[in-house]
Amino acid sequence: MGYDYFVGPELEFFYFNNPKNAIILDKGGYFDLTPLDVAQNVRNETVSALEDLGIIVEYSHHEVASSQHEIDLRYNDALTMADAVMTYRLVAKEIAQAKGLHASFMPKPIFGINGSGMHTHQSLFKGSKNAFLTRKTSCIFPRS
Repeated sequence: MGYDYFVGPELEFFYFNNPKNAIILDKGGYFDLTPLDVAQNVRNETVSALEDLGIIVEYSHHEVASSQHEIDLRYNDALTMADAVMTYRLVAKEIAQAKGLHASFMPKPIFGINGSGMHTHQSLFKGSKNAFLTRKTSCIFPRS
């Protein structure tokens, strides 16, 4: 039908100090402004590595659960994003391992606390027109 399909994922994951014994690293909370955890630098290094690979990161922050983090990627076409998500997971795991940590994308690694998910924003465009936009306003994701 001539539409371009875009997706923008938000991947949540945990950092642990050991892959076999899920011990949390911090007591940080959602969008904490002051670094309360040892993994913030690891997350920031992951963001830098992704950007060096040409993967645009929109946001990065501590998530709700202790030791839980999120890195959000800027929307792109679905096939490009599928590759970017797989690269993101590998980069996060490799950098964590190099720092003596373990990155887990398991949905529920610790009983009784929030689990991790991958929220995915979706949009359809025909040129610069967003098919999901029902009223006449400016386009949220302008085509470049």
